Amino acid sequence: MQGDYSTYMPFIVRALVGKDLLHNPPEPLRLYGKRDELKKNLLDVISNDEEAMKQMMATLSLPSVLEI
Repeated sequence: MQGDYSTYMPFIVRALVGKDLLHNPPEPLRLYGKRDELKKNLLDVISNDEEAMKQMMATLSLPSVLEI
């Protein structure tokens, strides 16, 4: 079977996601609209928790100039 990616992808998405979810997405999937609120909450939590900040910084690949 040969074809373009754009030819098959709509069918694959519909098969995986389902008709109802594709045309009527539930509220939890709309995270971009809540982006600023979620980002603020995350920054509030990690700014008050030094151990969480150390764990996150340990997972980053930063040049030695930028490391804290």
